[in-house]
Amino acid sequence: MKYYAFILCVLIVFTGMYIQFFHGKEDDPVGFLSISYMATLASIIVTIAAGKFEKKLQMLIKTKSENG
Repeated sequence: MKYYAFILCVLIVFTGMYIQFFHGKEDDPVGFLSISYMATLASIIVTIAAGKFEKKLQMLIKTKSENG
């Protein structure tokens, strides 16, 4: 799950950069860019939480197997 969240984060950043550099002169991309930045932040938080949860789960399984 953490790999998919990281990939999503990278794709959102590249999409935001594409919109920022190649938008029309009469368009205002600020709304899309702010939403993409918030989605990137949420994706980073999910990636970190999944990594921490995975480590705790591995420690729990290791402790359980050692005890019996």
